[in-house]
Amino acid sequence: MTELYGAFFRIGLFTFGGGYAILPMIQKEIVERKKWVSDRDVVDYYAVIDDSKYLCKIHMDGTGWTRLTWEEFHSANVGYYIEGDWIYYSDGGAIYRMATDGSQDTKIFEEGGHSMNVADGWIYYLHGVGDWETSIRKVRTDGSEPSVICENSGPFFSIVYDLNIVGEWIYFIHRSSDYNSLYRVRTDGTELEVVSDGYSETIAPEANAL
Repeated sequence: MTELYGAFFRIGLFTFGGGYAILPMIQKEIVERKKWVSDRDVVDYYAVIDDSKYLCKIHMDGTGWTRLTWEEFHSANVGYYIEGDWIYYSDGGAIYRMATDGSQDTKIFEEGGHSMNVADGWIYYLHGVGDWETSIRKVRTDGSEPSVICENSGPFFSIVYDLNIVGEWIYFIHRSSDYNSLYRVRTDGTELEVVSDGYSETIAPEANAL
């Protein structure tokens, strides 16, 4: 696991640009250098957010480009998560579930979300106004039992981002008054606490470390 995070850390450190720019680096690192998988085994899912806002996929060798969604997304800030044979995604206005081949595209919940995670039958996501996420929420993968885990209720405007599920804990970054701190809360909404007061920009969970 440490080697995996090390590989993607190197990719992020030396790559500039969006999805198109990073694809060759991923291929070189995990296919050619590490030989963990073959070109045909690896598919990257990404959102096209320039003139046409759709969810697409492509093999790492540049073949097999496939458009998966046909309705334009409401927002360029698209959230998605791949769990087994399913893609859970939000277009900014609702949450959908779709098979990885693009079939069975179904709206499951009438609320959009970003930074999505799926675990134990739940979809965890960030929700807010526009591009500002101020609460962590969850809903069953069938769209039932929506609930708010925690939300901004402090004296200062704050946002949350970079949601990560590790066991029974949700780790996230909380930004308030231009300072980012690392927090965690249990998936049932209890025991909200500060993990680190040091400035945090992103999270990469690994075993018993962050």
